[in-house]
Amino acid sequence: MTTKYLIAFTNPVSTEQEQAYNDWYNGTHLPEVTALPGFRGARRFRASAAQLTGEPQFQYVALYELDDVETAVAALGRSGPDLTQTDTTAPEMQLVVVEEIFEHVPA
Repeated sequence: MTTKYLIAFTNPVSTEQEQAYNDWYNGTHLPEVTALPGFRGARRFRASAAQLTGEPQFQYVALYELDDVETAVAALGRSGPDLTQTDTTAPEMQLVVVEEIFEHVPA
């Protein structure tokens, strides 16, 4: 069975709101989303200051591990309006569902 993920690329609305954005994301949003059917857990990442090419479009990435893509996407779609919202998140975002196709573990 392959592992499936929902990847959410987001930014805070401003640097002044970044702490409030992270507090909301970690303390409210992640627990609400991962409590939905089809979600297994989540991790968050911030872009490093050291980049190979240019400035990334998004500074933050949330990686949601899914039990079942269809169940998770449907639950998120139904629950979207009921999830706690914040004005600290920039409206531009990108959501991508991916499926693991290969894992290389160096010897």
